[in-house]
Amino acid sequence: MKKLAIPLVTLIALGVYFGVLHRPQPGEGAAPDFSIELRDGSLASLSDLQGKYVLLDFWASWCGPCLKDIPKVKKLQADFGGSQTSSSPGFEVFSIALEKDGKRWEKALDRYDMQWKYNALDESKFVRLSKMASLYGVTDIPATFLINPEGKILGVNLPDADIRKILKEGIK
Repeated sequence: MKKLAIPLVTLIALGVYFGVLHRPQPGEGAAPDFSIELRDGSLASLSDLQGKYVLLDFWASWCGPCLKDIPKVKKLQADFGGSQTSSSPGFEVFSIALEKDGKRWEKALDRYDMQWKYNALDESKFVRLSKMASLYGVTDIPATFLINPEGKILGVNLPDADIRKILKEGIK
């Protein structure tokens, strides 16, 4: 059994590194569910947000393009977050930082005022070996997944204008 463990781990690691692990796509069914600890210490699952639109955002404090996208994500949260009513779904941003150092993540959240509730850290020595990144087939960041209220992926790495259009039509 031990002889199998090392090659299996190596195959998984290579699959993640070379991007051959599957990245969920629109129309393929439900987005993979997960549970992760949030910044405030509580445990949250993606399925907790069923009934809302969710922007699942993979990023890191050391990633220049990720930092450039923060104002867009903040604006989406400001414009659409907290908009749930009895007749309309709401919207949440669920950010997952892929970091080697959790202290840098904490500093970045404060520095860039990323104050939405669903902020989590997936601490890993290598991004491509992170549990959350491999679950979603993420090999490069930033990476985003727009998920509908039924828990299905509507789009991957959509432009901001497309996300806004979908949310405007869906949240009335």
